[in-house]
Amino acid sequence: MVPRERTAIYARGSFFKPIIPTSRVGSFRLLDVLHPTEELKEAGSEKGAAILNDDWDPASLFGMISALAPSCARQAPAEMSAILSSPEFVLCTDLGPEVADFVATQGSRVAFIHAKAASTARLCSASALHDVASQAIKNLPHLQPLADVGMQTGYWTRAWSAPPHVTGATRRLREGNLSSGHEMWRHIRKVVAAPDSEREVWLVLGQSLSKEALEKQVKPRPEAQAIQIFSLLQTTWAAVSQLGGRLRIFCSP
Repeated sequence: MVPRERTAIYARGSFFKPIIPTSRVGSFRLLDVLHPTEELKEAGSEKGAAILNDDWDPASLFGMISALAPSCARQAPAEMSAILSSPEFVLCTDLGPEVADFVATQGSRVAFIHAKAASTARLCSASALHDVASQAIKNLPHLQPLADVGMQTGYWTRAWSAPPHVTGATRRLREGNLSSGHEMWRHIRKVVAAPDSEREVWLVLGQSLSKEALEKQVKPRPEAQAIQIFSLLQTTWAAVSQLGGRLRIFCSP
């Protein structure tokens, strides 16, 4: 169904009117969830073409996220490492009944990290944001502190590989010394279920969303693509907030 009104969106049996962001003091500052990150401006691959030195391509999104591990010789983007400066646990759960692409914990903070890259640079891609936001929302039950939703964890101790798209294989556990999937999940749940925990959802977008470009759409009549993005930001933030979580979106400047 396509509404006649250009600022109306139909979803799941209801009509919605997205909030157009504003920078006014006291208003809902929707775009504050965006963290401009220079390295993401030209990051056109999620996983790269090959495993290099037991790690993902450093220019790929997975390589940047993996670099959050203190034992990694690489440097993660400053905007990410400022929040997770020394995580004690970093795990890739990609390719399976995943919780997220990566899960990281540091003290009382847990982050479910989802990555999406566009092969060609785009300033405002609603489709890329939709794909990664849908993945994040689908897995929100695992960030629920009041109920432990069962999780298949057996593959977490096996090597990550994605032939024929990526050459080679690497370990999933990037930081930590837990020896079984059960122990890893128990560690994650311990942080998630703590009343004082900081539960976060990260969306990492490679060259598919620019904060500066989106800020230019904060006007009375934004483009249709921008309206869709505002709606996705609004609904994703609301879904994460319902669990007492915090949404962070790392994107191009």
